Amino acid sequence: MVAAKARDRLQGSVAYLEAHRLNDQWRQSQRVPDDKSLQTAFQLAREATHYDPSNAEYRLLLADLRAWRVKSLRLWPNLATTEMELIVDRLKTVLAARPTWFEAWIRLVLVKFQLGQIDQEMIVAMEKSMETGRYETSVHHGVAFVGLRVWDELGPDLKKQIQKTLTIALGNRYIRKFVVKEIVTTRKIKIFKEKLESDTYLEKKVKQFLQELKGSESV
Repeated sequence: MVAAKARDRLQGSVAYLEAHRLNDQWRQSQRVPDDKSLQTAFQLAREATHYDPSNAEYRLLLADLRAWRVKSLRLWPNLATTEMELIVDRLKTVLAARPTWFEAWIRLVLVKFQLGQIDQEMIVAMEKSMETGRYETSVHHGVAFVGLRVWDELGPDLKKQIQKTLTIALGNRYIRKFVVKEIVTTRKIKIFKEKLESDTYLEKKVKQFLQELKGSESV
């Protein structure tokens, strides 16, 4: 009996790793998978979850795959919205099992934002993402993309958290270019003025993105 359970878990792990590999491959290339490839990944992820239904990582992968399905349904907005609502439910399940997982919290923020649900649940998710992953690149990305766009709808305490997190992000060489672009695009330069002016690279990027923004607005 014990050997059978171990074998099942191993089989689930193998299926998860293959589905995870496909997911990473699509993320790195930023290319939406074709229907057949996506279906293969879903089958693998569901197989993994079947063998280990309480595994939060397996459930998060399923949420990621649903996000790819949303992108493939971009011409069918009603279906895409239904998928995103399912993703929210899946992420809540993941977080109930693993409440300190910053990856799931920031994904919840992004999906709620896509749904236009700028509500207390999204605000809590943003707070939790920074609380559990303030130094993580994925959190920096999500907070820069969403936090700056909904800035005027947030309270002073959350604004301070976002400012602190993105100041850290501006020192993260993997994400700082993206963060500077978001700051310029959302016209929040004054908030980060001190940090932006303290670094030659950041100053250069601010000027570059301001010029690009000016050029796009004149078209």
